[in-house]
Amino acid sequence: MKIKAGDKLPSSELFCLNQNNEVIKIDILDLCKIGKSIVLGMPGAFTKTCSTLHLPGYIKNYDLALKKGIKKIICISVNDPYVMNAWGKIQNIEDKILLLSDVKAEFTKKIGADFNWRGWSL
Repeated sequence: MKIKAGDKLPSSELFCLNQNNEVIKIDILDLCKIGKSIVLGMPGAFTKTCSTLHLPGYIKNYDLALKKGIKKIICISVNDPYVMNAWGKIQNIEDKILLLSDVKAEFTKKIGADFNWRGWSL
């Protein structure tokens, strides 16, 4: 079932690296308790469109988001936390956006954003 406007986010464990480069677990619901948040889903770190258009747009408009009452911008992808961390460094996100890894696609599935690649020809 796809999540719709007004639905509550499902509890899901996501992962990131802390200051010591150790993998830590974070529940998305705990992050969103701090106030109004923007939660982005990206197909993958280092993908062309996400790296040149999607993520840079949120970095560029970070101050505007704060002025509109946004407390946190969270970007979730199915890449592992090490890849997400490296992508954040290359994108110079500083502390503007929290990059989280949905390694098992648990959150992605719970909100109905998963899809099946079978049958696609590339």
